[in-house]
Amino acid sequence: MPGEEEVVGAGVAVDDGAAPTPEPEVDDQAAVEEVVEPAAEEEIPGAQETPPGEEPTPKQPPKEELAEFKGTVSARLKHLDKQAPGLAAHLEKYPQVRDAIAATFRREAAFRELYPGGLVEAQALRDAFPRGMDDVNQVMAEIQEVEGLDSKFYTQGDDGSYPGHADFIENLAAQDKDATIALLKKAPTAWAKLDPESYNETFSGIMARTLANDRVYEHMDILTEIAKELKNPELTQRVTQLANYLAGFQPKRAKEPTDEERRIKAERVALDREKAERSKEEGARFHQSFVAESMKFQRDLIAAHPLIKRLPDTIPANKKAAMIEDVRKRVVTHLDKIRPFKAAFNVGYQARDQKAVMEAQKNYWTPWLMNLYVRRVLADETPGLVAGSQAKPGAKPATKPGAKPAAAAGAKKPYKGPDGRMYRGDGTPFTTQEILRGAHLQG
Repeated sequence: MPGEEEVVGAGVAVDDGAAPTPEPEVDDQAAVEEVVEPAAEEEIPGAQETPPGEEPTPKQPPKEELAEFKGTVSARLKHLDKQAPGLAAHLEKYPQVRDAIAATFRREAAFRELYPGGLVEAQALRDAFPRGMDDVNQVMAEIQEVEGLDSKFYTQGDDGSYPGHADFIENLAAQDKDATIALLKKAPTAWAKLDPESYNETFSGIMARTLANDRVYEHMDILTEIAKELKNPELTQRVTQLANYLAGFQPKRAKEPTDEERRIKAERVALDREKAERSKEEGARFHQSFVAESMKFQRDLIAAHPLIKRLPDTIPANKKAAMIEDVRKRVVTHLDKIRPFKAAFNVGYQARDQKAVMEAQKNYWTPWLMNLYVRRVLADETPGLVAGSQAKPGAKPATKPGAKPAAAAGAKKPYKGPDGRMYRGDGTPFTTQEILRGAHLQG
């Protein structure tokens, strides 16, 4: 992975066919304010009886469920009210029913975004992982174990050796000792076919050390002297042949290179150094080009998101840019934990294949992922932005809680109250969603 983490993790590109899923347009009329539905709980008689003399434990309010889909659900309810006029007013009389419908819509919206393939996709995932996240976590643990073995096998040390190979073999033996021994028995034969030169060099060294430790060479020198003293030509010939054979296992002395060989070697070293420097420069240029293209893709893509595009014009450009950067960094962090993305990214990056790198990112910058983090950033930033963008020095103090600011004389168009909020001509305040859509700018 390249050194700049803020670019590496962010799968940035999305082609025209993979644009983020836009949220439904919300009509300004017939607004249906959504109230989050408490999770339904089945009453069990006697399950929570309060002992005599003790105060009953106050019931904690349920945690808000799928709140980030409130805008989408509100738009859907307003659309239904258009199809069935008076539905919104009728539901206002039955808030629990309204809340139940809204909660169902939220769950459906979340399901459709997470599973674009619908029930077929969800069923396929459940078939592959019957126990859900328990099975997923088990598979991830096994993948991590395999990656650890791969790292020990492929990682090369500074001296050119592979220090993790001993641990790799021990891990194999721990899994299946008999299979590991069978593998090692076949290894020499396969090695001799794969690279005879390194095979002969290694095993000759093993034989030479064994013969030297057993003093075989020392005994051969003694036999050679005895044969000479006996003046037996045949014995001397046989002993000499055996000594030469055993000497063949000893390391060969490198012959002194000629001037021509020294010159060729020096030229090769210089050429290798030049290639390494050129490769380093090309890698730096590739990285700079990749970073520039990736950052542009990321920021342009986020800026084109419907929710970002509907931000009020009163929000300063630098603040919008900061919000876009916040979304980008959150997606970077998310994708940097996704193993398939990192694997696909690394293949392209190590090959310096710009097209492959960007393609890997396109595949993982999914609409639901960007929707998720755009909503979260807006949820953190929007309330303060709306108030801050409308506040001006010397503004009048805000009205007391619950008080409705008086409309300007003869005001029928939206106006700004002394508390910095935007109001309709009838004095009712605009909601945050309406501000984001720019409803307060319409006459």
